[in-house]
Amino acid sequence: GAPAFLAAGMKAAAAAIQQKYGVTVNTKVIGPAQTDPVTQISQVQQAVAAGQVDCLAVEPVTPDAFVNVINQATTAGVPTFTVNTDSPNSHRFAYYGPNDTDLSGANQLGIAAGKYVVNWAQKNSITIHKVALITGDTTAPWAQGRMQGFMQTLQATFPNVQFVGTPTNAFTTGYDDPTIVSKMQAFITGHPDVDFYFDSDWGAKDIGKLIGQLNLKNKVYTLGYNVDS
Repeated sequence: GAPAFLAAGMKAAAAAIQQKYGVTVNTKVIGPAQTDPVTQISQVQQAVAAGQVDCLAVEPVTPDAFVNVINQATTAGVPTFTVNTDSPNSHRFAYYGPNDTDLSGANQLGIAAGKYVVNWAQKNSITIHKVALITGDTTAPWAQGRMQGFMQTLQATFPNVQFVGTPTNAFTTGYDDPTIVSKMQAFITGHPDVDFYFDSDWGAKDIGKLIGQLNLKNKVYTLGYNVDS
C-alpha cells in the first residue's frame, strides 16, 4: 500500500505547488516491488546519472546502506530528503516520517504500540508472560527504536514479563513473506511458552496467519506495523 499512498501524496503536493507558485512538478515513484535495497539504490543512481530528477525523496529501509547513494545525489546537485525511515548519517536535508528512535519525543511508535497492548490486555483480562521480539532487520535504528519503546512501556505495567531477544539481537526474518512464514513457523514451534509476538515490521500479518494454522488462536497473539487486512 505504501507506493500508492506516496504517489497520491506527491500528486497532491504537486497540485498545491502549481496553484500557489505556478510551477509544474512531475512526480514519480521508483523502486522494486519487494523490499530490495540493492535494486532500490541502483535505480536511484540511474535516475540521478540520467538527469531525470531535480529532487529525491528516499525511503532507506537499511539506513547506513543508503548513505553513499544519498551523498552522491546531493553532490550531483540533487537535494535529497528521507521519508518514512531515516538515514541520519547521510547529507539528506530533512527527514519526514514517524518518530521511531526518540523515546523522549512525541508519538514514538514503539511506545504507542506498547500502550495499545497494555490497554488491550487489561481490557480483556489477559496476562502476557513471554514476548518474542521479531524484526526484518535487527541492524536498523528504526526497528531497534520501536522494539525498545515497546519493551519499556510493557515492562512499566507488567514488570514480570519476559522477552526473547533484545532490540539489537531480535529474531530476524527479512521482508520476504514466504521466508517470514518459513522462519516463523519453526520459531513458534520451538518456543511453545511464548504467548505474544511483537514484530517491528509487517511480519505480524504472517505470524497472525500461522497462529490460526497452528490452532493457537486466543492463546498466542501478535502485533506489528504496516500490516494489511
